[in-house]
Amino acid sequence: METTLKFFRAYPRASLITLFAFLFSGAAEGIGLLSFVPLLYLALSENGNPVAGGETGLMENVEVLSMIKGVLGDSLSIEVIIVAIFLGLTVKNYLVLLANRQVGITMARISYDFRVKVLRSIYCSRWEYFVSQPTGYFSGRLTNEVKRAASTYMNSAMLLAFIAQCITYLVIAAIISPSLTVLAVGVALLAYALSRRFIDQSRAHGAANTHYIKEIAKRAVESIGGIKAIKAMGKESFLEKEFLKEISELKDNQVGQINASQRLNLWQSEIVLFFMLLGLFLSFHSSWVSPVEVLLLAAVLMRFFSQTAKVSSQIQKVATSESAYNSLNQFLDHAHSNREISHTGSDPTLEQAIEFSGVCFRYEDNVVLENTNLKFPANRITTLVGPSGSGKTTLLDLLAALLEPQEGQILVDGTPMELLDVGKWRKMIGYVPQDSFLLHDSIYNNITLGDESISRERVEAALEEANAGEFVSKLDGGIDFNVGERGSRLSGGQRQRVMIARALINRPALMIFDEATSSLDAVSEREICNTILSLRGAHTVICASHRPLLIDTADHVIELS
Repeated sequence: METTLKFFRAYPRASLITLFAFLFSGAAEGIGLLSFVPLLYLALSENGNPVAGGETGLMENVEVLSMIKGVLGDSLSIEVIIVAIFLGLTVKNYLVLLANRQVGITMARISYDFRVKVLRSIYCSRWEYFVSQPTGYFSGRLTNEVKRAASTYMNSAMLLAFIAQCITYLVIAAIISPSLTVLAVGVALLAYALSRRFIDQSRAHGAANTHYIKEIAKRAVESIGGIKAIKAMGKESFLEKEFLKEISELKDNQVGQINASQRLNLWQSEIVLFFMLLGLFLSFHSSWVSPVEVLLLAAVLMRFFSQTAKVSSQIQKVATSESAYNSLNQFLDHAHSNREISHTGSDPTLEQAIEFSGVCFRYEDNVVLENTNLKFPANRITTLVGPSGSGKTTLLDLLAALLEPQEGQILVDGTPMELLDVGKWRKMIGYVPQDSFLLHDSIYNNITLGDESISRERVEAALEEANAGEFVSKLDGGIDFNVGERGSRLSGGQRQRVMIARALINRPALMIFDEATSSLDAVSEREICNTILSLRGAHTVICASHRPLLIDTADHVIELS
C-alpha cells in the first residue's frame, strides 16, 4: 500500500478522479443489485399476494424488503424494478469506463514522466558515474522497467476498484443482516492473514524478475554492439550459453511467481468455501436467522468473497510490479546524487591558449596525471602522444570539462575553467571520437542531431569543410542518404569525415580528435590529416594519436609518459 500512496501523492488529481469514480460506481452497482431484491418478493407472491410463511408475508419478514416497500408503497411493479436495475447498472458502467480511461491516461503520463526523468538523469550525470554503468541498464530502464513501474499504478487502481465493490456488497449485506456481515468480514480478514506469505513470495519473485531483466538487457546491448566480431570469430555459442543461463533463471523465477499466485487463489477459495458452507449449515439449524435472509446473504456474500479474493490477488500483483517502481526510484536517487554540478560563470573565449597548471587526476589509486603543466596555443594544431594508459583520453576529458582536476587548474585565456560557464564552453567544442557514433539515419540528421535550426546549406558547408562534400554528392539522395547501422554503409574514412562535419556544424573554437585516425587505412588517414590541416588558423585543434602522420601534421607535439 505504501507504493500506492506514493503514486496518489505524485498524481493526486487523476487518482482522486479514479477513486471517486470507482466508489460511485460501486454505489451505483449497489442500487442496481438492491433493485433485484423486490424481484424476490414478486417471485414469491401469488397474484400479488404474499406467500404463506408468516402473517405479514415476505416483505415484512425481511428488513430490507420492508424498507423498500415503505419507500415505494403500492407503486412497486416489475417496470419500476427494471428501470431501477437499468439505471443503476448503466451509471455503474459509465463510471467504470471513466475510471479505466483515467487509469490508462495516468499510466501513459507515468511512463512519460519516468522516461523523461531517466533520460535527464543520464544526460545530467557526472561522466565518471555514466561510464561506470552498463549501457544495457539504461536501455532496460527506459523500456521494460518503466512499463512495469507504470503497471503498478494500474494494479493499485484496480485494487481500489475491488475494494470499492467489496464495500458495496458489505453495505448490502449489513442491511440484510449486520451480525452475519461482521462474521463475513472476520472470515475475509482471516483469509488474507493466512495467505500473506504468498504475497511476500510474489514480492520476492518480482524483485528477482527486475534483476534478471536488467542483466539480460545489459548483455543484449553489449553483445549486439559487438556482433560482427562475435560472428567473425564463431563465438555465438559461448554467448548463447550465457544468455540461456540468465533467461532460464528468469523463466524459473516467473514459474515460481505463477505458482505463488495460483496457491494464493486456491488457499483463499478453500478458506472462503469452508466458512460459507459452515455459515449456511449453522443458519439452517438455528433460529436467530431466517432462511430467506440466508438465501439473500448467500448471493451477496458470494460476490463479496469473490471480490476479496480479487483484492488479495491484486495486492499480490502490486507486490510483484512494485520492485520495478522501487528500482527506478533507486536509480534516479543514485543518479541525482551523482549529477553534474552546473557551473555558471563568465562567458568563455579562446583567443590565446589553454593551460594546465599543476593538474593532478587519479582514478581511485591509479594516478593518471600528476603535477601536469601544459599549454595549448589557440588556432594551432597540438598532438598528444604517449603509450596506452598515459592519460591522453583523460586529458581530453578534462579539456571538455567532462572531468574536473583533483588538484591544480585549467586556464582558458587566463580564466580558471571553474569560473566559466561550462555549458557555453562545451558548445564551443567539436568532438570527434575514435569509435564511430552514427545513427541509423540520414547524413543530414546525423550532422544536425535533431537541431531544426540548422539549414541544409549549413550542413552542406560543414561537409565541404570536412572534405566530405564530393563523396556525399555522389551518394543516392546526397545528404538524405541513410548511413545504416553505426554507419555500416560508409567506409571508415567516410564515417570519420561525416563525424568531423558534425563537429564543425556549430563553428567551434576548439576541435578535439581522440585517436580519430587509429582505425583507418593509409589513404583515409592522409585524407583526414589533410582535413585537420585545413582547420589550422580557424580553430584550435587538439589531437590524441600515436600515428606518425598526425604527429607530423601538428604545430606542437606533447609527449605524455
